Amino acid sequence: AMITVIDFMFGICFVRSVAGFRHDIRVSQQESGSSDPRLVANEELSELLYSHWASVLQAMYTLHKVSTGGLNWGIVADALLHTGWQNLVIFLLYITLFMFVL
Repeated sequence: AMITVIDFMFGICFVRSVAGFRHDIRVSQQESGSSDPRLVANEELSELLYSHWASVLQAMYTLHKVSTGGLNWGIVADALLHTGWQNLVIFLLYITLFMFVL
């Protein structure tokens, strides 16, 4: 039960951050057009983030897979870094909490 609560709290944090990041990408695309190669790369990143952080339940599932070895946490961390260094720090805190405390 404790792990579920922790996954839920961290999941909410990441879903909100990724949703904001994806919104910013869409606004940038509308302002400058979709021909900019940087925006195409950002769209691919946005889809990668969406595959892990689309909803709180998906985020909880991603966190569970990462914490039990079912998913390489480095891949998830690298994608989160693009949304801001704060998210990477929070994610690393989660990994550290799960690996060494729980």
